[in-house]
Amino acid sequence: MNIPVMPKSILTITNYQTDAIISKQLLKKNNGTVTLYAFDKDESLNDSTSPFDILIHVLEGTIDLKVNGTSNLIKVNEYFPLPAKIPYSIEAKEKTKILLTVIK
Repeated sequence: MNIPVMPKSILTITNYQTDAIISKQLLKKNNGTVTLYAFDKDESLNDSTSPFDILIHVLEGTIDLKVNGTSNLIKVNEYFPLPAKIPYSIEAKEKTKILLTVIK
């Protein structure tokens, strides 16, 4: 098994890009994934539904997470567990980085 020699700073793995969402998959296993997203201000993921449970953790910035049409303002160091098959959308209120964990 390869074990990383040194820890990495999660906030420096991806950089922001103007008018874009950047994603970097950090871990992919049969039972789930962990993906880092960097949103420029006002960028959004619209009308998504996951067949699996997810955890959205805001590492930097603020998002408006709409779940079944209800708005939830999630700020830095806050997280939101979301059950499978629930419609959601994410809009960055400022430059924002989130960690999205999918559990199968």
